[in-house]
Amino acid sequence: MTLHFPAWYQGGFPDRELVVIDALKPILDTVDVLDKDGNPILDAGQPRRPLPCGWLPEGYGSRLPIVRVFRGGGAANDGVMVDPASVQVATIAETRAESWELAEYCRQWLLSFSRGGTVHRADGSKTLVDCIEELVGPQLMPELNPDYRMVPLTYRVVCRMPSPRPNYAKVRETLS
Repeated sequence: MTLHFPAWYQGGFPDRELVVIDALKPILDTVDVLDKDGNPILDAGQPRRPLPCGWLPEGYGSRLPIVRVFRGGGAANDGVMVDPASVQVATIAETRAESWELAEYCRQWLLSFSRGGTVHRADGSKTLVDCIEELVGPQLMPELNPDYRMVPLTYRVVCRMPSPRPNYAKVRETLS
């Protein structure tokens, strides 16, 4: 299935899950995942890196470590054209210590956007982020995920509406 929107539609706020995944991908690609003997773990002959994703892949327990990203809420303020989204970033690794270390690694990178910055996207585009602020720091909830150690953090990720923006109010009037 493919969606084809009318020509007047020019989109809206960027998908914050994908923005955060794209922000984290370059630094996750610098992390070596090693076995207990210190040898690189290979996947199809390539060194394993922490996997950023929105949905946990099937059989994710055999593909650790993972950095799961999802938007949990927030609401657009059309008056100033910003969308402050709450985004949870959760690390899942084989041990609590590894999850915690990976969470802190991602945390320091995301906090470097506290005064804004540009995210280079997987599709070749760029997204300007106004700011990324921590709302809830790292926490361990073993009763929710006893087999693997998940450490979630929640951030406020603020982006503006890209411009130029069509006047959707005028378009609405023509469709009535």
